[in-house]
Amino acid sequence: MTTVLVDCDGVLADLVGPWLDVLDEVHGIRASYDEVTDFEFGRCVCTPEQAEAVWAHIDATPGWGLRLPALPHVAAGLRHLRSWANRVVCVTSPHVSGSWVVDRYRWLFQRGFHRRDIVLASDKSLVAGDALIDDKVDNLREWVKAWPYGEAVTIEHPYNREWTEAAEGDLLTASMYLQAVFEGR
Repeated sequence: MTTVLVDCDGVLADLVGPWLDVLDEVHGIRASYDEVTDFEFGRCVCTPEQAEAVWAHIDATPGWGLRLPALPHVAAGLRHLRSWANRVVCVTSPHVSGSWVVDRYRWLFQRGFHRRDIVLASDKSLVAGDALIDDKVDNLREWVKAWPYGEAVTIEHPYNREWTEAAEGDLLTASMYLQAVFEGR
């Protein structure tokens, strides 16, 4: 049985674009996606205090998480994964505030996930699978230590490019992984 684990933010959903929209709305700071070069957005496009205010605004906005757009090719990518994997499970780290968790479930339901295929886990190394697709290289490194026969697959973004390049050889990119899967590796 093949189980593929996928993260949500940065793999399925675009969190960065809508977050930057709120930064502009709350603080009048216009930043581009390419300027977000760190997972802690406040380190690169605003102060930590301004980032906290953005999250407070998000937390006070019911349904905000439901409005996150899917990243390009998510529908096709999930369809391909589901065509050969026995199970595709979303393993997502919860933002436990406001309506976030309910929004996350609903967002995933809209993309064909069932309740049994959604795991909320800040530590993804606790979840077994044959592959983990995640945009956070630290998550992938910890996961592959726990599951050494699994495939660690990254999605490249400006905020993880440095880590992705440093881990080259240890990780597969999503395109490399899908190519290997469809060639029958």
